[in-house]
Amino acid sequence: MYWVSSEFLTALQLLLIIAVGTVFCIKGNLSEGQFVAFISYNAMLIGPVRQLGRIVSNMSKAEVSLERIGEIMNGVPEEYGEDEGRLSGDIVFENVRFSYEQGKPVLKNINLTVPKGTTLGIIGGTGSGKSTLTYLLDGLYAPDCGKIYIGGRNIEDISLRTLRKNIGLVLQEGYLYSRTVGENIAVAADSAEPAAIRHVAQVACVDANICGFEHGYDTVVGERGVTLSGGQKQRVSIARTLMRGTPYLIFDDSLSAVDSDTDAAIRKNLSKEWDGATVIIISHRVTTVMHADNIIVMEDGEIAESGTNEQLLAKNATYKRIYDMQMSLPDELKGVENEGQ
Repeated sequence: MYWVSSEFLTALQLLLIIAVGTVFCIKGNLSEGQFVAFISYNAMLIGPVRQLGRIVSNMSKAEVSLERIGEIMNGVPEEYGEDEGRLSGDIVFENVRFSYEQGKPVLKNINLTVPKGTTLGIIGGTGSGKSTLTYLLDGLYAPDCGKIYIGGRNIEDISLRTLRKNIGLVLQEGYLYSRTVGENIAVAADSAEPAAIRHVAQVACVDANICGFEHGYDTVVGERGVTLSGGQKQRVSIARTLMRGTPYLIFDDSLSAVDSDTDAAIRKNLSKEWDGATVIIISHRVTTVMHADNIIVMEDGEIAESGTNEQLLAKNATYKRIYDMQMSLPDELKGVENEGQ
């Protein structure tokens, strides 16, 4: 507001000076030279006043940044505990509620079971709580109330080291380091042979792209993977997670930047190579989740619908509406994620 106000006032007073100065010149009360000199002095003063608005704006940004830095620096380090081995069994959410801000629940009374070895698809609008579900499962946040179980064990009783060693999480924006493609994939494993690196890259449908680079797997990517396309970055992130061989895999909208054919190929490879893994796929795209064993539709922090693709289509509700809208798109647009759904 200060910035906008200062710009308006300085422009208004310049307009008044020109108007009044012109009248004075016509009446002979002011010479042309004095008029031009006055406008020049005024212009010299306008610059610092405008800059003051920018400074006030930047100070407010700096205040927010300092608060965030303070929050991180003063944070209590997590207790990772000991490695308790490999987890196995169903995932169960029991009356789970969660909110980032008090009085603004993001998840409300979530009751959900994901049987071992099955695939769960999660679809819903932005802000419906899809990603938050997986953050709670991975121990990044603790539920306000309710329990989450893996193989009959409350995750509060499982060490974070064990929990995160058994859950592979692929985000929409995976972070790649300024190292070679091979090193970015291998970083997730304690040790990795070139054959193993290439195998997971093939599963993630990125091997052909990497081999097409001049230096192949020795190609250095820029910080955050700036030299790769969005789809290539996502597939390298998927390959990196697959290197860990975890029994639980979560794909948080991590196929949004790939086309529908590649999306289908990756899911087919996963079902073949990681047949025993429990997989959770979050997406805005119906074609990504439609082949899951169970699909849930999230609305306002609640599970609005649940069932297979055929069951949800028969209900003729939200899922059917999204399905019809996306499937009615031209073929060249079906692979584009619709964030508005």
